[in-house]
Amino acid sequence: MDFTNKLIGGNSPYIQSLNYNLSKREIVIHLLSSADSSTVSLVVTFPKITEFKESLEEIDDQLVDSIIWINYLSQNQVCIKTELREIMFSMDGVPHAEKVT
Repeated sequence: MDFTNKLIGGNSPYIQSLNYNLSKREIVIHLLSSADSSTVSLVVTFPKITEFKESLEEIDDQLVDSIIWINYLSQNQVCIKTELREIMFSMDGVPHAEKVT
């Protein structure tokens, strides 16, 4: 099930940072207001991660990474595909997004 619009809606998909915090067991994505901006407009959090796997695509230092899609593969397994990586994880929590003003 495609979950991209539910989480990021009309926000730009361009990523300032995407971090997996092992000690907090969460993935936090900071999304920019546009590809040319340095202003974060949305923070997406995936809490209570129980499994995590990341694979890197071809690295391009000139590319601004962006979310292509976020899909639920099963009830608690999620895949995030970006321009530079694919992240698969399981979680017991509920993801949420928070606008930054």
